[in-house]
Amino acid sequence: MVGLLPPFIDQQINTSGIFSNLVDSSTTILLYFAAAWLFWLTVRLLFEWIILSPRIGDESLDANLLRLIAGTLGTVGVIVILAYGGQALGLPILSVFAGLGIGGLAIALAIKPTLENLIGGVVLYVDNPVRVGDFCSFGTKMATVESIGIRSIQLRALDRTLITVPNAQFVDLELVNWEKCDQLMIKETIGVRYETTPDQLRYALAKLREMLQGHPRLNSKKVRARFSGFGDSSLNITIRV
Repeated sequence: MVGLLPPFIDQQINTSGIFSNLVDSSTTILLYFAAAWLFWLTVRLLFEWIILSPRIGDESLDANLLRLIAGTLGTVGVIVILAYGGQALGLPILSVFAGLGIGGLAIALAIKPTLENLIGGVVLYVDNPVRVGDFCSFGTKMATVESIGIRSIQLRALDRTLITVPNAQFVDLELVNWEKCDQLMIKETIGVRYETTPDQLRYALAKLREMLQGHPRLNSKKVRARFSGFGDSSLNITIRV
């Protein structure tokens, strides 16, 4: 019975004048708003479905960037749909967009730092210098990457403090990613007593080289163990592997 009411009303009630225009305008507004809302939900659901992939962490940079893309596409689509709706209602869309362009320029200047951090996040995504879990050096600090967001990157320092660096600043720092080292150089200096005889020193150097060259995780072709000089209280041997 309820489903028969709209056709019945449409056939029995004839609207005209201001009321007819009001009905038409209200119907147009509702239709375009519904279309805009449906488009927004569809885009967000589609990208959230992509994020559910096991290879994409929920809080990773990839997930945040996908959500940013979804929000941007959704916003642009909503604006376009509503613009067509305004045009259907007879609004001066071109004039409105011209005004929005001037206002958008002012807003862009006001949120410049946020835009810089956003661009920095995109650079981190494209260049991929670090990933979550990588141990790296940046500036004068060393830390492990815990999360990479759209605005900032969070790192856990050696003293367990949490460091938050804006993306725009992080991408400009000199960065060393230790996780991507194919080989790690170890250079240490050890000392032996001054009472050590030359023969004992030569024997110690030979045994050090033998031990280092036989280690399975060291590059035997780049082993160096040499007497490097006289220290304050010892004969110094420099080991470089």
